[in-house]
Amino acid sequence: MLGAARRRGLRVPEDLALVSYDDELADVADVPLTSVAPAKYRVGKLAAEILLRRITDGDAGPVHQVQLRPRIVIRDSCGARH
Repeated sequence: MLGAARRRGLRVPEDLALVSYDDELADVADVPLTSVAPAKYRVGKLAAEILLRRITDGDAGPVHQVQLRPRIVIRDSCGARH
């Protein structure tokens, strides 16, 4: 997206704010990207726990709905630091 914006003559964050999902490589972009970082470890741990319960209890066990709050990492791409 950053490259496409630049080809159009848009500057980040002056003309366009960018926010990425996941924080794996967001900080090494030409303009460090603000990102929404999911709680990957927590998601995996909960998934494993639910799976083990389903294996133990059978498919008749309760349906689980889990909501986890991601973390936002503010960097230059959203313009918040300017």
